[in-house]
Amino acid sequence: MTTQFVTGRRITLALSLSIAAIGLLTLGACADSGAKDPADASRQRQEELLSNPMAAPQMDDPDLTGGGFGDFHDKSFQRDVDNALN
Repeated sequence: MTTQFVTGRRITLALSLSIAAIGLLTLGACADSGAKDPADASRQRQEELLSNPMAAPQMDDPDLTGGGFGDFHDKSFQRDVDNALN
């Protein structure tokens, strides 16, 4: 009876240690190693919103038919209107 009791305790101890090791490994795997400061992330979002409040796309070179703002070409305008309506 004594040997069965010792064997049972060893199995229980081994099982308990296995469960504890699996739990620690799981918790370690869930930790976010690349976590950033939430204040920095919110500050960056606020700066982006202040620089572009309407979230409009940045257009460095607008595509205008016929050249610049001061040039107007009837044929180009008519082509653009036809393309837009058809």
